Amino acid sequence: MIAKDWHDCANNEIDMQEIMCKAKLSDRITNAILILHTLSVVGYGTRIILANVDITDCTSEPPYIHKMELPFDVNTQRVYKTVVIAQFAYVIMCSWIAGAVNALLLTLVRYISNYRKRYIILMITELSDEIKI
Repeated sequence: MIAKDWHDCANNEIDMQEIMCKAKLSDRITNAILILHTLSVVGYGTRIILANVDITDCTSEPPYIHKMELPFDVNTQRVYKTVVIAQFAYVIMCSWIAGAVNALLLTLVRYISNYRKRYIILMITELSDEIKI
């Protein structure tokens, strides 16, 4: 369906400019969604990464990005920071996947609504031509 639209618009310069404008807008929306998802994770995770946590204190549990039980004992600062940075990378990747799915759905909805609008305009012009006859 999209390939047919590109082929149909390739013959008309105005339609080609409109399609290129919509493609650029979709690209900008996708970039904005991914940047916002990344910024939200960075804002959430930076507080925990930069926190000065005393690992040797057994009375309190150190803060993690995700509450989880580890199969090993976190008894040094290096192990703790490694676990938190791994969690941070995991959350960033998950947010990118969620952002990509959101952008894909948004692009598909925009395309379908535009296709539907063109179909309705085409039907109205055909009906008005039949009424004139």
